[in-house]
Amino acid sequence: MLSTISHWPVATVLEVLMGYGHAVLMQSLMGETTAVAHGGNPQDRTASPRP
Repeated sequence: MLSTISHWPVATVLEVLMGYGHAVLMQSLMGETTAVAHGGNPQDRTASPRP
């Protein structure tokens, strides 16, 4: 995995990272409901999507 990424142009790596960050930000703004995403208690099973 890392060896593959190391062959990418730096701009491409940054673009992927920024794209991922943007996706996470948009999920938060659009009402992502996971407890951890909002800094909630990950042990709170009523708000956690884990089985």
